[in-house]
Amino acid sequence: CYYRMTDTLKMVSVFRQLVDVYPESKEASDAQFSIGDFYYNAQSYDSARIAYQKILDKYPAYARVEEAKELVRELSQITAYREYEAGMRSFDDKDYATPITKLESVVHKYPDADVVSASEVNIASAYEQIGERERALKLFEEIIKKYSPVSTAQTIVFFAELHRRWIESGRTE
Repeated sequence: CYYRMTDTLKMVSVFRQLVDVYPESKEASDAQFSIGDFYYNAQSYDSARIAYQKILDKYPAYARVEEAKELVRELSQITAYREYEAGMRSFDDKDYATPITKLESVVHKYPDADVVSASEVNIASAYEQIGERERALKLFEEIIKKYSPVSTAQTIVFFAELHRRWIESGRTE
């Protein structure tokens, strides 16, 4: 009813009440999923991820639990990429210390995200840029070892090998 009246915020409020008051009902799991859908469609991805995660936590037998799992994974990828982009913007400004903290956060918060390898190699690059060449060298070597067997990470490996050689030769970019 509220959806058809385009009062979607009221709809979410009613769905939340249903989940809170009748958490064991079949309608509660559907309502929780709908809350996630609302936030997803509104591009409020953090809120959507939290809503779908509640499906996994509270309703593991729910018929759409596999769909919720995939949505949580997808939304984690989106969030990780956004945080990765935020870290990389500092590189454009020649601020190399800031990305270290931001990209390390991506690696720790989203260990399964597709951007983890890029975050790791850019952390090493940032250390290289701020003159911590030994630390950078160690990180590049770890990256090469970790990602050499991964066919989809060969660009990362190439970048790490190139920078390792530069550091070992004493070259500065």
